[in-house]
Amino acid sequence: MNNKSIGTLAAIGIAVVLGIICFVKTLHVNDVQNIQVIQDLDGTISVRREGGWYTKICPRIWTYPKACSYFFSNDDKQSKDHDAPTVRYANTGTGSLNCQVLYRIDLADDATIIKLHEIAQGDDRVIEQRVLSTLTTIAQSAASKINSTDAIKQYDKFYMDIRKLFVGNPDLKKQGIFIEDFVLAGEPGFDNKTKELFLAQQTADLMKQTAEAEKIKLVSEKERTIAQYEKETAEAEGKATAQMAKERTDAEREATVAKINAERDKTVAETEAAKRLAVAELQRKTEEEQLKIEELKAKQLEVSANAKKIAIEKSGAITEIQQAEIELQRQIAQYKWENLGKGISNMKLPAVLTLGNGSSNGSVNPFDNLINALTVEKLGTISTETNIK
Repeated sequence: MNNKSIGTLAAIGIAVVLGIICFVKTLHVNDVQNIQVIQDLDGTISVRREGGWYTKICPRIWTYPKACSYFFSNDDKQSKDHDAPTVRYANTGTGSLNCQVLYRIDLADDATIIKLHEIAQGDDRVIEQRVLSTLTTIAQSAASKINSTDAIKQYDKFYMDIRKLFVGNPDLKKQGIFIEDFVLAGEPGFDNKTKELFLAQQTADLMKQTAEAEKIKLVSEKERTIAQYEKETAEAEGKATAQMAKERTDAEREATVAKINAERDKTVAETEAAKRLAVAELQRKTEEEQLKIEELKAKQLEVSANAKKIAIEKSGAITEIQQAEIELQRQIAQYKWENLGKGISNMKLPAVLTLGNGSSNGSVNPFDNLINALTVEKLGTISTETNIK
């Protein structure tokens, strides 16, 4: 093989090598989890979202992760590079917001991604700083509305207030950054002053709760005492009312019994007086009949004397002695009849009627007096104005 042949073979080999090198230089790859911004030789900018190999002649390529998850924490075990955002509360207490943030850029359109690339210039830490800056602004706004001690007690509410404003933040969306998630990472951090204030507040709250519990206990004891007092008072009033009712009932019963006894005594007295009146009336009628009989006997004597006188006068055999005897009998009969009538018509009861049993010991039964008075009054022989002793 001559020198010319060797030179030809070398040139061919070099050309092949150069061709292979040029071909390899046009081959590029994109991982599916990334997004690439590609600048061609003519300056054209494109965005590649698909994964796999592709050919480009001498392009400039910038690669960004489609999604990123960052820990912002002061705990080195969670994050050594991303410090937690620091906020100042309304009472000048400070604290750190230990959290995890997930954002995406592949949800933006190509034009927005290209604008984001112009700012980031291929450095995703710039995007991270934008996310952290927005998060700090929102957290600081929420912290300025509460005290640090309240934030400790109500940290869940504090976190939710931040989450509502941070997740899906419209300002970041316009820049092509979509916040998909925001969660707390570990314990929230607070400065020593805030911790001391919180402990003092806890102590005060505990004392307040203890005082309130004691107050509730005292109020309960007071209510129980009042209830017991009202119960005892009601029982005492009930007993007094029952006693008064019993006494009133006894008095009414005694008054009723006395009234019944008085009416009974009156009825018995009236009955006895009526009985005595009937006896007196019967006695009076008996005496009247006896008087009538005596009157008839006197008239018979007078008639007999007159008849005898007439018979003697007719016979003419009467003597002066007989004449005197007959006249005497007639005058006796007339005298009896006249004096009997006068005695009946002139008979009067005494103006003063003494009632009693006639004994000298002064023991008088008022019931007997009532009967005697009613009897005399019904006889009509004395008026109710007659003096009765």
